[in-house]
Amino acid sequence: MKMRHQQFSLIDPVFYETPYGVRPGDTSFAVGTLTPPDGWQRHEGEAWLHLAPKDRQLPDQGWKIHVSARPENAERVLRKVWQHCTRHRLAFKFLRTPRLHLLQNSKYADRSSSGKLATLYPCDEQELEATLNGLAAELGEEPGPYILSDLRWGAGPLHVRYGGFAERYCTDLHGEPVLAIERPDGQLVPDERRPAFHLPSWVPLPDFLTPHRDARNDKAGAEQFPYDIDGVLHFSNGGGVYSARAKSDGTRVVLKEARPHIGSDSRQRDAQDRLHHEARMLRRLDGLPGVPAFHRHFTEWEHHFLAMEHVEGTPLTQWVVLHHPLTRACPDPQEIRRYADQVRAIIERTRVITDSLLERGTAHGDLHPGNLIVADDGSVHLVDFEFARDRGEDPEPGLGAPGFVPPPGLTDEQAHRFATAAIWLHCMLPLSPLLELAPEKTERQVREVQQLFELPHDICEAFLDDLRPTPKDAAPPRREVGDSPLRFGPQAPPWSEIRASAARALTLSATPHRQDRLFPGDVKQFPHGGSGFAYGAAGVLHALATAGRRRDPRLEEWLLESVTRRTPLLPGFYDGALGISYALDGLGYRDAADRLVAQALGRLPEVTGANLFDGLAGTGLQLLRRTRSGQEDHRAVIGEIANRLAGSVESGVLRGSPGGAGGQRQDPGTRRMTYEAGLLYGWSGVALFFLHLQELTKDEACLDLARRALHRDLDSCVELADGSVQIRDDANRALPYLANGGAGIALIADLLLAVRHDDRSAEALPGLLLACTPELVLGSGLFHGRAGLLAVLSRLTARRPELGHGTSSHRLLGTLDRHALSYRGHLAFPGDHNLRLSMDVATGTAGVLLALKTAYGKEDTEFLPFISLPGDTPGPDTEGSPRSDSATEFTER
Repeated sequence: MKMRHQQFSLIDPVFYETPYGVRPGDTSFAVGTLTPPDGWQRHEGEAWLHLAPKDRQLPDQGWKIHVSARPENAERVLRKVWQHCTRHRLAFKFLRTPRLHLLQNSKYADRSSSGKLATLYPCDEQELEATLNGLAAELGEEPGPYILSDLRWGAGPLHVRYGGFAERYCTDLHGEPVLAIERPDGQLVPDERRPAFHLPSWVPLPDFLTPHRDARNDKAGAEQFPYDIDGVLHFSNGGGVYSARAKSDGTRVVLKEARPHIGSDSRQRDAQDRLHHEARMLRRLDGLPGVPAFHRHFTEWEHHFLAMEHVEGTPLTQWVVLHHPLTRACPDPQEIRRYADQVRAIIERTRVITDSLLERGTAHGDLHPGNLIVADDGSVHLVDFEFARDRGEDPEPGLGAPGFVPPPGLTDEQAHRFATAAIWLHCMLPLSPLLELAPEKTERQVREVQQLFELPHDICEAFLDDLRPTPKDAAPPRREVGDSPLRFGPQAPPWSEIRASAARALTLSATPHRQDRLFPGDVKQFPHGGSGFAYGAAGVLHALATAGRRRDPRLEEWLLESVTRRTPLLPGFYDGALGISYALDGLGYRDAADRLVAQALGRLPEVTGANLFDGLAGTGLQLLRRTRSGQEDHRAVIGEIANRLAGSVESGVLRGSPGGAGGQRQDPGTRRMTYEAGLLYGWSGVALFFLHLQELTKDEACLDLARRALHRDLDSCVELADGSVQIRDDANRALPYLANGGAGIALIADLLLAVRHDDRSAEALPGLLLACTPELVLGSGLFHGRAGLLAVLSRLTARRPELGHGTSSHRLLGTLDRHALSYRGHLAFPGDHNLRLSMDVATGTAGVLLALKTAYGKEDTEFLPFISLPGDTPGPDTEGSPRSDSATEFTER
């Protein structure tokens, strides 16, 4: 699960919401209420309060000072910073509330920016040195966390880093807009923020900082460290978890690290407090089967370490992904039964361990699949005792993984049985976070598991009893979110009812009073203003219009105002200006669309990628559409794009430096996927551009380029044991999805075959479609979930009935029931990771609405822009029922 999605789930129980702004009910730091001296300007940002003398001009970049603190001394530190900066007329900023400070220092905060309470902006190196010396003397021994991206001044809370003062942007290797600094030649380059001190190559280190760098780099203590670290298992802001060997005898251990003053939780315990607590618990439990043996707890430099037994095996979360039979297209019935038996055995062994914990006076406190390790022989270990507690002690409210947190008021025995039953349900149907949004789905999930795995009723009833410790007739609490008001199987509702309900949920979720976003969606909407096609308002308004819903001028006015208020940072299609222009064109706002296209074309040299999502293929397709419609003639620019894309196809490089040359994606910290393949991120989108270009130019060479591009994506595919063809990514995962998997490739293979025969595409197409048919898909979204697979399968079944997947598309429509929820009584769907509802095209309700329109065979089958060629003939339109070759077979399911 992505840490960002967890962080963006902290504020709102219904939608992903940025945690970084000031929220209603937040208490400000007291210094934030002070009046600055005369001649000072004050600006309240989303998270930071900025203060600066009006008559001092800051440079665009330079050495900045960061100040850190613990929660309990933050107010005192800020008061001293305020006094020093106002006395010396030094520009500075600080976090506005204690909650933001706690979040900045929390366990899962971004390691590259964590720890910072205040930032000071000296104008030159002389002022930098004077401020460090003076403020260090004033702060004395105030404790604060080490800021990993910086160089620490002495042993106190002051740190320095060279970086930008002014907010300037450039694009990185992956096409993302990032904060920038300027090289001596005037070129803007990324202002790199790493979880380690890094100095730009052209910036010399001032002499007065050299002793502090040398102290940081001193490796003398490494020789005395009792372990050799041979691997990183996990990093969090609180410290790392490592695989290591004892230098004394070679014993393999797991080594947990805790940094000081960081990783704070709601009780203001830092990482070291929790590590000390875990060490105490492991000592208590030492010798229990299924619990890692305690080795030692020690301090090295300022960090604490806990060494424990290295347990061989696979985390249960990963074990489920590797072994679940229903994620494959054609599972063997014996394999299904064997899997159910294996899960039962794992749960029984887990309960033996949890019972033995209680016998030693301990409750685990955070029981979920990620904390269970399954060995090859089926044995089980329970790990991570950071939140274990004494038996009978009240648990910390709100602690735990979504879907596995016991309801309040349970005994420790009941809490353990609830969690183990939830783990069983997750292993059988891994959609546990949905139960946090709609607990009433629990019984339906258990009944479906009973049917899918042909389990005895009494076994399922026993698990269900553990999952509903409250009285069966208790009325559910009234909430905005609940189970779906509609059912997709076995008797799916008519299209008109689905369209009306989903459209109503979308419009009810709109917040036109906000400037940062109109419709709640994925966390990716927040950095770029909430107006884009994939994650923002443009895509949702397009979906509503495509579904034939009545237009709402208020919502359209928000989109128009948003692009006037803030020019989109990105020029691309799904994440930037061109996708917004597409939606505005469709809504009739041609002038606004023209302005966005002009802005995007002005930044065309910055576009580094070839793909459809944010690269040249998406840019070219929008320009082709506008040229064909007669709005503008972009033939010259289209020709330039075609030449660059042809070069990419020839070289095999999807993304490089501006102009089309250069390297591949390699940054593991990027917020998007690291593997580039498929319709939106790979070569299939490039093939789609050349197919459309051939329709305009009638140049057969375009078809050759389309074929070669598509073959590059097919090179990334493998045929699995079930006969399906899927993309194999760099993490060895098989991906069937629309955005980055086999489904998107299938769409383009179908289009290519409609205009030119290609043996390789024709051979791959049945397997690519088969990959769209598994019984179990974790997400419901269009880009990476069930909706995308359903849309592709429905579209290609209508176009190519000889492939024989009509019953599959009808059957899979019914599986949307698993994800379907309600928002204020109307049909809605969760976003990525199933933690919160989403209304966007990429991950949420708007995208599912587009897919359902295709599944119901309404008017056309273009559920995404550009996936039909001019003159392309869609499948036959039905009378509002889902497509199927056999409605009888669907009913019997």
